[in-house]
This record gives sequence, C-alpha cells and structure tokens, in this order.
Amino acid sequence: MRRLESEHPPDNLGGIFGSSRRRITRIFRRLRIRVALICGEKELRGAMRQGSPVIVLIGVCASRLFNRIELPGGHWTVAYGFDNETIYLTNYGSMSWDRFRRVWVSLVPRLVNMHGKGLIIEP
Repeated sequence: MRRLESEHPPDNLGGIFGSSRRRITRIFRRLRIRVALICGEKELRGAMRQGSPVIVLIGVCASRLFNRIELPGGHWTVAYGFDNETIYLTNYGSMSWDRFRRVWVSLVPRLVNMHGKGLIIEP
C-alpha cells in the first residue's frame, strides 16, 4: 500500500485537496481493475442492493481556521450497505441519509466532479 501511495500521491492543488477521481481511477487501472461511474442515489442504492460496494467522496472538515472557520476537505470511503434511515461507510461509520446527501454533494466532491457520483468495480 505504501508503494502504491508513493507512486500515486494526492494530486488536487498539489495534494492540498487530496486525490482526484482521475488519480483514484489511475490506481485501479494500475491494478488492472476496471471501474465504472454511477450517478445519483438511485444508482448508488441499486449497486449496493446487488452487492457492489461503491467508492464515494464525501465532504469533511479538513481543519479549522482560528478555531472557528471550517476549511473544506474530502474523504474517499466505500458505501457498502444501507437501510431506510442509514448508509454504512467503511472507515467512516454509519451516517443518516440526510447527512450523507449533504456531504456527498458538498464543495470538495464538486471540485473533483464526484458530487452525487460513485465508482464501482466492473464485473
């Protein structure tokens, strides 16, 4: 994993805003894994319903300026399950659908064209 990360470091604004969708798909291509883009909640739920985890980018607070102003950041995670109230994410935990919808279309996902989108591994 360290070698992979060193060969494909974060690339958004010199790495300040993390990794772009281009960088993530390049990593998969390097591993000879093909990914497909899904768009919208209906496709997200459909993929998970069929047992396919979905890689998503959510907006998070990267840090605070003067301990008051939140600076935007992004976090790549995998959505792997859901019920009526909750979506389940690896390395982040569970989240209400209302909150997920907000962070899924927030600033950083928009900057890398991942707002309301996800990546799935092609069969």
